[in-house]
Amino acid sequence: MKLITSVLLLLLASLSVAAQVEPNQPDGPYIFYTDTGTVIVTVATDGLIHTEVYRDGLPPDFSFEVCSTAPEAGKDAPSRFKVRLRKDYKRIDCVRPAPDSLLVISDPHAKWTPFTSILKAQGVVDENLKWKYGKNELMIIGDIFDRGDDATTIFWFVYKLQQEAREAGGEVHFLYGNHEEMELRDATSCYRNGYLFKKYIALSEAYFGDSTHYGSRFFGVDTELGRWLMRCNTIQKIGADLFVHAGLNEEFYRLNYSPAEVNSRVSAEMFNPSRKSDTTGLLAAGAKGGVLWYRGMISGFNPESAPPLPVETLHKLLRRYKAERVIVGHTEVTSSSIAEPYRVTGATAYDGNGYDFRVVDVNVPTDRAFERGYGRGVLITRTGATFVVYDRAPNTPLPLPKLPLPK
Repeated sequence: MKLITSVLLLLLASLSVAAQVEPNQPDGPYIFYTDTGTVIVTVATDGLIHTEVYRDGLPPDFSFEVCSTAPEAGKDAPSRFKVRLRKDYKRIDCVRPAPDSLLVISDPHAKWTPFTSILKAQGVVDENLKWKYGKNELMIIGDIFDRGDDATTIFWFVYKLQQEAREAGGEVHFLYGNHEEMELRDATSCYRNGYLFKKYIALSEAYFGDSTHYGSRFFGVDTELGRWLMRCNTIQKIGADLFVHAGLNEEFYRLNYSPAEVNSRVSAEMFNPSRKSDTTGLLAAGAKGGVLWYRGMISGFNPESAPPLPVETLHKLLRRYKAERVIVGHTEVTSSSIAEPYRVTGATAYDGNGYDFRVVDVNVPTDRAFERGYGRGVLITRTGATFVVYDRAPNTPLPLPKLPLPK
């Protein structure tokens, strides 16, 4: 914190442009709270990094404009929308009743065009990108970071929609994914594997002189987006469904955490300044890992890298958390080991391994699913009826459990 503040003060001795990155890659704003005032950093469309310093804090009802890099579907120009600064960052109750309609998508991965397309198609937002879903709810099961160049745009958009939804009696949920864990904890794999697009690396290098700590620097506890993300959840129960990014394994069952404990422990660890340890037992990486990484609930996934969750443990987990299904993202089920229909429907409920459709995966390859008209996620009604949703086609039913959950 002290180092970051010192660097900011050095760079912000005046309000002039600090540096230049690649044009036509707008980004931000990033809002930093320092010992000497509030600093706002924005990359303009010309590639110049602009800074503003408010020595006495931000004005009441402060708002700002966010500009996307990519346009919405059918539009030629990038999107622009207004965001009002939040006055609170209330964590959502991790157990909630089912709304009339719950739209569930996952892994938008900084892809603005597909992300806004499905929200418009399903009536969540209007043509002006404002909430129109009333008292209904939107669930995003992780991974806004990486693989695309509109991560900050989407974070601000979800931040804005959550505020608008609450004012209308609805809700927007964002759960951590493994890419949030990697970025916020400065995993070297973000850079080694090319997950983080170069605009963000260039900004970090130009602004902080450090190209390997983008996540912790620009989304740290001294930033507006960081303070909001600190109060996002890892696991959420809505109605009879349990939501988590990757999956729940036998070790998770042994740990016997309540949903509230999972959420508070993971948030604390994600924003741990040392970013070295994992005292929770929840964040282990890899296919055999924790709640943000485990792939063993995906029927047909490589059993050697991710041992399948025994059906008996699935039933134990469901009974413990008083749920009927677990709904996940994380794993794109498009490999040759998975049946072809998934690629057309874009979401699947697994009958294999004895799961009886009690595990649902909603992760799709975002760009390809959007371009080819595949399913994009699911819509769940208050009764539990579930439908695969599309950008340009009618929703189709998804199978439900056929048998009662064993006692």
